[in-house]
Amino acid sequence: MSGIAGALTLNVAEDWMRRKACATEDADDWFPEEGDARKARLICVGCPVREECLAYAIEHDERFGIWGGLAPKQRARIKQGQAPTYRFLEPDERPCKRCSKDFKPAHGRNIYCSTACRKLSEADRYRKGSSTFEARPCKRCGAEFMPPHGLSTYCSPACRKAAEIDQRRAKRAGAA
Repeated sequence: MSGIAGALTLNVAEDWMRRKACATEDADDWFPEEGDARKARLICVGCPVREECLAYAIEHDERFGIWGGLAPKQRARIKQGQAPTYRFLEPDERPCKRCSKDFKPAHGRNIYCSTACRKLSEADRYRKGSSTFEARPCKRCGAEFMPPHGLSTYCSPACRKAAEIDQRRAKRAGAA
């Protein structure tokens, strides 16, 4: 390929290459000698151009390194029309959306490292007026609180527990 067609192809490739998540990473991580490509694969998981990268590697017959999160043998299977033998890894750690501290999520969708960070973020959203739920008084103590979901009626687990005890006492007193 030469001339204008070659230049156009190069410009398209350069466009996605400028947006790749690995642009500022050490290139040696994508060409591991001992097969330890975990770091590269973890970065590829969140890459906005992972599909373009993989397509480029298959189209240009890249025989070395991790491209689009896949090793050469995995890309060869795709090129031969076979199902790839891979599973993209979820990151072990991610930054907390509130404090940016790295944490290992208990569940795949956790975005905060702690309940405190989650509640502080909810309070921030409330102050900015972007919360889905409005502040309400606690059913037991009357303190105004920001509910984490629409069904919350108590400001804390302690108030909820105290209200349950009060209800049991009232029930026993009514039965006696």
